[in-house]
Amino acid sequence: MTLGEGIEREEGRRLSFAQHLDELRARITLCLIVVAVIFVAAWIFRERLLAFLMAPHIATMRAFGLPVKLHVLGYVEAFFTYLKICVVAATFVASPFVLYQIWRFVSVALHPRERRWVTRVMPVSILLFVGGAAFCFFGIFPIGLKFLVLIGGDLLEPMITLASYLSLALWLSFAMGLVFELPLVMFFVSKIGIVTGPGFRGARRVAILIIFIAAAVVTPTPDPFTQCAVALPMIALYEVGILLAEPTRRNLLNVIALFLILAALPVGAYEYHRYQTERAGAFVSGAGQLEYRGASRPLGAGSFIPIKGICRTDANSILAFGLGNEIQVKLHRKTRMALARGDAIDLQEGEAWAHCGKKARLTIMTPHGQFTLQDAEADIAVTEDAAIVTVAQGKVGFSSEGREGTVAAGRRRVFATTGQAVNLPEVSGWARPDAVPARSEPTPPAAERK
Repeated sequence: MTLGEGIEREEGRRLSFAQHLDELRARITLCLIVVAVIFVAAWIFRERLLAFLMAPHIATMRAFGLPVKLHVLGYVEAFFTYLKICVVAATFVASPFVLYQIWRFVSVALHPRERRWVTRVMPVSILLFVGGAAFCFFGIFPIGLKFLVLIGGDLLEPMITLASYLSLALWLSFAMGLVFELPLVMFFVSKIGIVTGPGFRGARRVAILIIFIAAAVVTPTPDPFTQCAVALPMIALYEVGILLAEPTRRNLLNVIALFLILAALPVGAYEYHRYQTERAGAFVSGAGQLEYRGASRPLGAGSFIPIKGICRTDANSILAFGLGNEIQVKLHRKTRMALARGDAIDLQEGEAWAHCGKKARLTIMTPHGQFTLQDAEADIAVTEDAAIVTVAQGKVGFSSEGREGTVAAGRRRVFATTGQAVNLPEVSGWARPDAVPARSEPTPPAAERK
């Protein structure tokens, strides 16, 4: 049986065992061809796929002022990692076609009622899996990475390998996708008769306890907000499973109420984030001018500095403000600074004195490099040509022109990325080909000239 004959067979005609094997071989061959074509396309865009998967890692490292590059521990690790990425991408993109071929092969053995159930359940199953994986990768995974980096403390320096990061990201996303299949599992269990709808409803308290325990295990962060962010969708999925197992008005109202709560959570998170953004920096003393969203206003007692707000001091003012309880910053005269994050400032010109406690980390970005303080005090001055760092206490980490290191207490270091203006013809003119004098013949004696 050829490939076309195996795919175009009539569903009502009985086939022999050998013919079934030929058809299975034909469909498997066709699936492998589609996966191979998509794999080639994924290999062409492998670097873009890797950049997409590294987005949570890059955001986490930049938040802590750490290098964003991942490490490879062998010559072939990068190749096999790219191979894994392309295989996963090709399998994911080709999965609808593969599932369709599987359905065409097994559908002839099902009754019409069973076919209707499968055609209804399969799209829902795919959407639930993709939704769970996306919820993990874009929601839970970045929060977990920040906690895992933070828990290392000052004694440990993260050196994340490419293979370990991708394995963690892919396996967690896959596991969360399976967790989101809970309603369908409960539906089939109830249809088989193992557990009925009232049984699921009676075990709701035990299920909620198990869900919160599972959420605590899945999310490495200890804060209750992240745990609830994982547990509430799982509880909602459990209620959807009860509704599917026992479609009653009461169960429908429970599902609607939970989904209204889940819809309100992003609104609350946005308002909380906006509140934190508007009050990221608290005025302490001095005077200055704040530019924010096209408006300018003076800073005084009771003022707050929002994220992306720009602070200016004139020739007669010094401004002091705090970022939380652990970070204090003073801006000298004629200084311009933008608040990049709740723990990062962009010192564009002028001079700043910064104090950072043990439990916080402050990142100071300048045109000439990036500097990180933790349990340290330092003075950083930015001129047109350089950034001058003077450390009074602790150590200050720096990253400038591809170099990384620390500046110890009692030391001063100058970081200049712009260099000095030079007269190029004067410096390198002697090496140009047209600057080499032509070789001349020796001048003959006067007697020979006569």
